Formats: sequence, C-alpha cells, structure tokens
Amino acid sequence: MSLEARATVRRPAGVSLIAFVSIVGGMLQLIFAVVPLAGGLLGVSAGGVLFGALLLVLGAATALGAAAQIWFGAAALRLRPWAWKFGVLVSGFNALVAFVGVFASGGAGDYLGLFLWGGVTFYLTTPSVRDAFGQAVAGRDEAQA
Repeated sequence: MSLEARATVRRPAGVSLIAFVSIVGGMLQLIFAVVPLAGGLLGVSAGGVLFGALLLVLGAATALGAAAQIWFGAAALRLRPWAWKFGVLVSGFNALVAFVGVFASGGAGDYLGLFLWGGVTFYLTTPSVRDAFGQAVAGRDEAQA
C-alpha cells in the first residue's frame, strides 16, 4: 500500500484500544521496575552482591519490557508497519507462555492470559487490521494485482 493510500486509512478501534492499554500498562510496569532496581542498588551497597545483582537484572528487564510496550503502543497509534509485526510477535509469545502456564500450573491467570493474548494475536492477524498497518494478506493481494 502506498504512503498516500495509507494516509487515508482509519485506525481500527481495536488497535486504538490495544495501543492505549499497551501504553498505560507500560507506564505502570515502568513504575514497578523501580522497586527491584532500588532494592538491587541497596542490596549491592549493603554487601548482598549476588541478590542485589539479581534484583538489578530483574528491574532492568522489567524496565526494558515496559519501554517496549510504550514503544509499541505509540507506533500502533501511528499504524507503523513494523508495529504490526512487533505486536504479533509479542502477543504470540505471551500467548505461548500462557499456554505453557496452563499445563504447568493451571492457574486462572494463565487461562485469562491465554484468552487475552490469543485474542490480541487473532485480532492483529485479521485482514482489516493487516490492511490498516499496510501488511499484505497472502493470496488476496496477489489476486487483486
């Protein structure tokens, strides 16, 4: 899809919702990343080097995940083509993790995560959403050419 044609595409409401939730969730996750980072700094300075280092790594990973969520949300609001690929990759990975969790622990959170992340993955792969992000739909786009 050309850049001019993409400029007239309306963002689907579901994409706006996913982007909003991603940005807000990323901001909350960033706040929660401060706790292990601060604990890690205190642990290292107090002499608990191994535990402090573990908390620092955990906090950094949490902050990195939060930044990725915010980055995705902002790009999804702008319908950037790479945001679609990133969103499908992340939601598919989270659905897989929840699927494994269903068999590992069977907790309600795992079932909820599987339902939600599976739904997001399915929604992002629908033809109308793929079109909004400028992603070709195999079979259909070749027939129109």
